[in-house]
Amino acid sequence: MRLINYRTNKVGECMFNERQTIFLIWCTILNQRDKGDRIIKNTYELMRRLNIQDTLDAFYDISMENVEDAFSLKPVTHCFPNVMTSHIWSSIMILRTIEIKDIFANIKNYHELDQRLIIFRGIGKHKIRVLCEILNFLGMDIEPVGTFSCTALYDAFPLYIHYLEKLEGK
Repeated sequence: MRLINYRTNKVGECMFNERQTIFLIWCTILNQRDKGDRIIKNTYELMRRLNIQDTLDAFYDISMENVEDAFSLKPVTHCFPNVMTSHIWSSIMILRTIEIKDIFANIKNYHELDQRLIIFRGIGKHKIRVLCEILNFLGMDIEPVGTFSCTALYDAFPLYIHYLEKLEGK
């Protein structure tokens, strides 16, 4: 099932901008013991609290304290704020050292996606399978491992589109 396609016309170009890529990675990290729609909304809220929903100008100035503060504000963005603070901070440190826009470029199968994302704390094999399904829905053509079916995930697809569109441009 595919409703949209973020691909460009040029082979090898990234289909997501940097903010969209961070959003997808953070949704994947935060995807633990919570409903998909809430994770998606709260990931965007976390980006808003860190002032990176419109531009990444502030991204390189985010401190661990900023992340802690973002998770401590009400309403809460995750049921495990201390663990997620650590995972998100770790991801920020990694994302600052790599080409963010290239993370999802030219991925052909689950194993390639796994190799790129396993460096992020809080992202394991199951979460990568879920993300593979999401990316395929968004227009990528990643060969999955085995079969996958999750009605709740499929119900959340329109919300992914909504927030990815909010993160387009600029």
